[in-house]
Amino acid sequence: MSAKRLLFVFSNSPFGNALGAEGLDAVLAASVFDQDVTLIFQLDGIYQLMKDGDTADIGIKDHRKGFKALEMYGVDTILVDAMDMEARGITESQLAIPAQPVDRTKITETIHQADAIFTF
Repeated sequence: MSAKRLLFVFSNSPFGNALGAEGLDAVLAASVFDQDVTLIFQLDGIYQLMKDGDTADIGIKDHRKGFKALEMYGVDTILVDAMDMEARGITESQLAIPAQPVDRTKITETIHQADAIFTF
């Protein structure tokens, strides 16, 4: 059986809900089963990748550190909407892990190539 192309799209802020943590768990689980996993971060989902920030003040566990494990799990296609980064004043140097800024055409192509899409 060939690997499925699974796309995980993160569009929501890392705080105020559990979507980021749940999405990360789903990505890691899928990668264990040798699926072809791609991540897209767009809109406020880009904040999932920020390396700065301390959640101790708001009393929640910071799941964002878990994104550093993606490389160990063989997840190496991590795309970020370049326009959304620019709109938020975020640069690549502020991201905790390597991610490729891409235009919306590339995002659309990636979505169309996926066998399954999961949004968080």
